Amino acid sequence: NLGFTVSYDEENLQKVVLMIGNDTYSKTDCPSGTKQQCTLVTSMQQYDKEKLLYSFVLIDLVRNISSRPALVTVDAYNPAIIVDSPAEGLYTTTKIPVDMHSAEKVTMAYMLNGGKEKKLCANCDVYNKNISIADGGYNIDFITRDLAGNVNAISRYIVIDTLNPKITKTTPLSGKFASNQGFMI
Repeated sequence: NLGFTVSYDEENLQKVVLMIGNDTYSKTDCPSGTKQQCTLVTSMQQYDKEKLLYSFVLIDLVRNISSRPALVTVDAYNPAIIVDSPAEGLYTTTKIPVDMHSAEKVTMAYMLNGGKEKKLCANCDVYNKNISIADGGYNIDFITRDLAGNVNAISRYIVIDTLNPKITKTTPLSGKFASNQGFMI
């Protein structure tokens, strides 16, 4: 679905009409007053990749006024995303290979455990490089965002473990007696 928004000043608004292509949509519950906005949301899938003219008409108690027509290119679908790597699982290196593809030019990014988005590339359809991630367990969201702002994501869970275990103490000490309480590491 795509939202079209009009900003206006009108004290006695009765209706907002959106004309797009050959279709007309209207809304009668937009607020009256100064510095107001009204958004009409409609499915645009039937117009995907088409250039369409749209305009708004504001109707009050006595008259109406039309906005200037604007030409838009409709992009009604989220961009494709294929993540060939990393696969879910255990990694023994902090250099994690990322191989992602999209069917269109997008911005590619990732997020670790829902944190800050980190951009991989812009205006690209392939990313095939390593990223550095510290030891730990991670939900990684791989994201594609097209020029229209449509977003798609794929998630993977990986564990990175590059450190050997370290024994710091054992008991009982060498040469001492072991009791019935067992051994402790």
